[in-house]
Amino acid sequence: RTKFNDQRDDWIKGGTAYNNLEDNFYMPANNAVSGGNLVQTLRRERTIDGHNFTTGSVNTNKRFSFKYGYVEARIRVPACDGCWPAFWMLPAQVGWPPEIDIFEFFDSDTDKHAYLSTHWGTQTDHRYQSAWSSDRLLTDEWHTYGMLWNETGVQSFVDGVAGPRFTGDGVPHEAMYLI
Repeated sequence: RTKFNDQRDDWIKGGTAYNNLEDNFYMPANNAVSGGNLVQTLRRERTIDGHNFTTGSVNTNKRFSFKYGYVEARIRVPACDGCWPAFWMLPAQVGWPPEIDIFEFFDSDTDKHAYLSTHWGTQTDHRYQSAWSSDRLLTDEWHTYGMLWNETGVQSFVDGVAGPRFTGDGVPHEAMYLI
């Protein structure tokens, strides 16, 4: 817990909230550390504000950020209608874009492919690029998602196999933190 913030708690303390029209609500109680691993639990439960699920979310904002390097996480993504699982990055300085989505599933029940995406430009002139990280179906099993980021590109990896690489304008050049 010295390495990450509970996402919802971070928003309450002045972080930036966002809403991707997900059907879940982030609850700090859904984050736990067990055996040195972060465990996030997805629960089918109706919240007071009408969400059908609760889940956990964490970030390393103000605790750890980096500019260029390799990062990976071993993650099991459930097939879930209305869920938007993601492992991504935002700038250490306040603002958006840029953004790097190491992986995201837009609706893990109907779309079982992970996407690598980068976002750049401005909020009013938002540009992005996105491609499948792998052509394999990736829900309901453990996979290792990685990203190599340097001055010239962002390269995705799934289970050690290289996926798409983005270059050009979509490559961020500032320190970012993990979500």
